[in-house]
Amino acid sequence: PAYAGSRGIISTNALYRNQWVDIEGAPESITFQIHSPLRESNSAVGLWLENDEIGAHASTRIFATYAYHLPLGSGKLSLGLQGGLRNWRSNFSQIQGAENDPLLQEEINTWAPNVGVGAYYYTKMFYLGVGAPHILSNKLNESGTYEEETHIYATTGLVLPLGRSVKFKPTAQLKWVTDAPAELDLTAHFLLREVLWLGVALRTFDSVDFLIEYQFTNQLRAGYAYDLPTSDIREHTSGSHELMLGYDFCFNKSRIVTP
Repeated sequence: PAYAGSRGIISTNALYRNQWVDIEGAPESITFQIHSPLRESNSAVGLWLENDEIGAHASTRIFATYAYHLPLGSGKLSLGLQGGLRNWRSNFSQIQGAENDPLLQEEINTWAPNVGVGAYYYTKMFYLGVGAPHILSNKLNESGTYEEETHIYATTGLVLPLGRSVKFKPTAQLKWVTDAPAELDLTAHFLLREVLWLGVALRTFDSVDFLIEYQFTNQLRAGYAYDLPTSDIREHTSGSHELMLGYDFCFNKSRIVTP
């Protein structure tokens, strides 16, 4: 939530992720976000829309975000808060053999409110953040069999110049959820001539990822990521694909570069 407004302009981003290709009912996600600082203010606002589908389940989130940016040293500390609604839908009739399982007889279509918090410190060459996008453990059905767990993310990264036209950006993200092992993402990015990002990432227990992003103009950028599985699921899928499209509404000719 605290990332809202950190680019200093009106920024939009859309993502499409097709996970574990060749597996029926595998996860599929669409995300859209827009955020912007408020003029002549340290405040920023944003909107986050997300739709996930996996097997017989589907989920839609709608969240509004507010962040306040405080000057601190050579950078800024942003404190963020978000709130919204999540719709959870489960159609167990799609599952073969569900009629024989008493836990799969109750259809689910419910809306539940939630809130999230975060903190984000950033400079032109470094960032460090922590966030919990949703902190309430909502019960998604009457029996309480399905419950929304709290997820916590910690992330950091920096940019190191390697000559006149190359920059190196290592990043790390730690993800934690109740009753599951923590997961770590390590990424190495290279920025060439301020327009082309090339990267490789390692996700513990899961995959090796390859990333590319191109800055077509000061405002328009697009990217692609491919995940090559390293877990046992690699026997059943050729990998995962993700597409990104971003657009910044710049009202001046100077480029704003952040990590």
